[in-house]
Amino acid sequence: MVWYSILGMLAILASYTFYSMREHNCAVKKLPVKLSSKFKIDGLAIEDSKFQIAEMVDSGRLIVAYGENTSSSFFSKLGPLTQQFFTQYPSVSTINGACLLAISEIRLSEYAQGFISIGHSEDWDIVQLMGEDQIFIIEGSERDIEDFEVSFPSIYHFLISETKLG
Repeated sequence: MVWYSILGMLAILASYTFYSMREHNCAVKKLPVKLSSKFKIDGLAIEDSKFQIAEMVDSGRLIVAYGENTSSSFFSKLGPLTQQFFTQYPSVSTINGACLLAISEIRLSEYAQGFISIGHSEDWDIVQLMGEDQIFIIEGSERDIEDFEVSFPSIYHFLISETKLG
């Protein structure tokens, strides 16, 4: 029975790795790291990505909870676009609940020193460097920015990608 659980976890990890590596040239490189993304969104301007997120909220493809806790001791340490996002959308989740970004989730990352966790997507942590807007998806085994493989230029680009998966 334990073997079935282990095999299932390996299958999920292999699937995620396949999709993240399939289009490894797609993320915007701001930091000197190897980056990849699930979709070609690097050419999408920030204003266009904000507009797409607003449309997804209006259409119900993203669920926003406005009554959430709207304070965090780390809020001021987020990147400017991320602060703007959370000011407008205190808590956002995908319809299937696999992804959650919320002010109440903002904390120091348990896995990557110097990074702030802003939410989770399934079993992965969504983090960013203090004061930066670039988003990294980490599973927990990565300890250094050189190990991070999945990145998005902003929280808006990340959510667009997430909704395309679901």
